[in-house]
Amino acid sequence: MLALVSQPSVDPATLDADWARLVQSPDNPFVNRAVQGAYPSSIAERITALAAWLVDGRTRDTTVERTVIGCGRADTPLISIADAFVEGCPGLTGWITEQVGATRMGEVRALFGLDTRTSLPGFDAAPIPTTDQPETATQDIVSLRSPLDLAVMIATLENDGNAPAPSLLASARPPGKTEFVTIRPAEASRAVVTSTIARTLASVLRRIGTAALDDVNLPCTLQDPALYVSSDRQGDTLVRSVIAAFATEDGQTRALAMIVEQQLDAEDDLAARAAVLMCAVQDAAERD
Repeated sequence: MLALVSQPSVDPATLDADWARLVQSPDNPFVNRAVQGAYPSSIAERITALAAWLVDGRTRDTTVERTVIGCGRADTPLISIADAFVEGCPGLTGWITEQVGATRMGEVRALFGLDTRTSLPGFDAAPIPTTDQPETATQDIVSLRSPLDLAVMIATLENDGNAPAPSLLASARPPGKTEFVTIRPAEASRAVVTSTIARTLASVLRRIGTAALDDVNLPCTLQDPALYVSSDRQGDTLVRSVIAAFATEDGQTRALAMIVEQQLDAEDDLAARAAVLMCAVQDAAERD
């Protein structure tokens, strides 16, 4: 794990002086939102639904009526599953669940870990709260996830279907020494889906990334980025989630997840903000 950021945060250097203000702050700065946050996200459900469709032996080229999944555009009444995913048709997840069945969907949800939370030593993730089901079949199904949960999901697709076990520190170099000492052995990755299915899912996300970044003035050149942005509501707050994967010049693929809490009427190009972050990660990787 290269970076883990939560805002608002606390400054350890001024903790004593700021303590009275911090403990009364409604922003809960002591909560590490990157690990302990639980935000509504339709991204995880959409990826899982498309994975369940493929695991069930079906193809992404299968067509469905647009009106059934609330996707509009009467001039083209049929749309492929992959295109419906790219266009963000809100009823796609529910429709796929009906087609493959609750048992199959539950199996794939369990494989992706949607019924659990990704945790790190020292940061106990809260239990998963329940979510409200959509009122109609053409509304998005959401699950409550943290940025770390989403980062592991996109990393799974880029890791040939194997979920990595995130860690904050693998080794350290004691003062005056030249050799690094292992802090704890790396945990084995966990098989989720086949490499074929993972690559199919990643290719669909890359179609979204190409379209979303076309009009963004990038501060760097990104190699074939995958990108998916969703907007969901949590009370009076707009919760915008983004997951992205991109290859850096060192040949490594990085996974990025970002969640931004805003007022419902806020306007913000989250794709552009994600692109800036991706370029910063790429620049740091090149310096290292």
